This record gives sequence, C-alpha cells and structure tokens, in this order.
Amino acid sequence: MLSLLSQSKEPDIALQNPATAAPPQAVLGQVVTVFSAPGSCGRSLIALNVACELAVAGRQVLLIDADTYAPGLDILLNLTDHPAGLAAACRLASQDRLTADEVRRLSQSLEFANSELQLMVGLSSPARWPEVSAERLEKVIEIARGEFDFVVIDLASSVDQDVRQPVTGALRNQASISALEQANIVLSICGADPVSIQRHMLAIQHLAELQLSAEVLTVVNRLRASAIGANPKQQIGETLSRFANVEVSAFVPDDPVHIDRAILESTPLVLTSRKSAARTAISNLVRQQILGETSPLDRRLAKLA
Repeated sequence: MLSLLSQSKEPDIALQNPATAAPPQAVLGQVVTVFSAPGSCGRSLIALNVACELAVAGRQVLLIDADTYAPGLDILLNLTDHPAGLAAACRLASQDRLTADEVRRLSQSLEFANSELQLMVGLSSPARWPEVSAERLEKVIEIARGEFDFVVIDLASSVDQDVRQPVTGALRNQASISALEQANIVLSICGADPVSIQRHMLAIQHLAELQLSAEVLTVVNRLRASAIGANPKQQIGETLSRFANVEVSAFVPDDPVHIDRAILESTPLVLTSRKSAARTAISNLVRQQILGETSPLDRRLAKLA
C-alpha cells in the first residue's frame, strides 16, 4: 500500500506557487450596534458595559460614540482630554486617508481589570452631524472591522428616514441607519416602565421597516417591580410579545447602588463591583447572546443527553 501511494502521479490540481497563491481572506470583526427609543433608558451605559465585557472576555474591542444627537460616552467616563475621535476619523475617511493606525490614534485607550478597549468619542456638538455621513461612517466601520474583533456602536435614537436638513436636503439619520445595516447584532434597549415600553414598540416598527439582516436582541433595562408591579419579567415579556411580536433576550435588573457608584467614579461596572446584579446580567448577555458561549448548566445537560 505504501509503495502504491508513493508512486508519482499527475495531480488533478496543480500546486500553487506560494509566491502567487491568493492570500487568505481576512476575518472581519463583528459589529454590535446599541439602539433605543428616545428617552433615558440607559443605552450608553449598556453600550459601554457590553464593550467592557467583550474586552474582559479577551476580545479586541472598539467602542464608537456615533450618537449625533446627544453623544455622551466621554462625559460618562469623565474624559476631558482625549483624541479628536469620530469627527476626525470621518474627515480622513472622506479624503481616503483613514487607516487602521489612524483609527487607533484617534481613539482613547481604556485599561481596566487586566483588559483594554479603545473608545472613539463622538461629536463635540450635535450641530456637526453633517460631518458624520453614511458613507464616511461606513468607511470607519469597515476599517475598524479589519482591526478589531468587535466594533460596538452607540447610536442615536432616531432612525426616521424622512428627516432632512432644510438647506442641503441631507438625510439627518442616514448615518445611524447605515450603521444598523452593517451590524451583525442590534441590541435594542427598552426601559422597564410603561412610557419606555410604549416608545420601544414604536421604535421596533422603525427597525422592522429597515429590513435589517442583523439579529435584533431586545434588552429590558432597569427591571423593577416598583414601576410595573408584581412579576415584571412576565408582564413586560407578555406585553412585548403580544403587541409588538418581540421576545425579550435579556433583562438587566435595576441596580441603583452599583450603577450610581459607577457613574460617580466614571468607571464600568466591572470595576465598581463584580457582584453587581446589573453587571452579571450584562456579562451573561455578552457571553451567551453575543459570544455564543454555553452556561455551566447547559454544559451539564449536554453531557447527560
């Protein structure tokens, strides 16, 4: 048998010269956009802590503040001295000069819990929104995907496709829409109170109109019985399922002690308290819904199957 295999034979496919062989296709990072209806439902806080949990899991992460109405990640982290951020990146993108090195140069490195992520801060003023066009933001995301495992984007709430600048006719929300269209996963954040739930159901309709290819995960934030009544998980889950055909992917409990401390100290929850209920819920969301890891119970059940 060995002698037969060793006999020379014309190969069916000629071997390629290593010098001329096609290079392996680059593996692009995933885009996670964080979206919500208008109102203070904690979207930016969720975006920050999702990015941090991805970094803690050993992934290379870039967090972009692309909210062109009310950017605030730099304020949340008390960053008074930081690189130029998204506006400068978009300007270089319009000149075909944006590179991976420039993306890193224009981002702030955040180190915590033996981990690191890059933050690209948002606009210094909402009036500068025309600088973040759909084409420019798309280029920023494209280059970032080649450099990072995950690109997490904090987006503005409005995705109305009919809002235009009166003079130029530029679409006000096209950059946010473009980011949603490029996303692999959309985290749609819903507050756990009647007003936020109603707003979320309207926002979900706007997302449906975009016909996104991304997986949309609804995350209910600040879950508490005091605003809804008994069995808040069941009540909110049944309401969203019945009236919006939406299944809740994760509930983040109200955790004012640890969240307020994180805001006061301008740090992510992972540095404030590892036992925080909100941090645990966000960590489980990242590991199970985004990274696709199985829980210890799932692994035990799999062994028994």
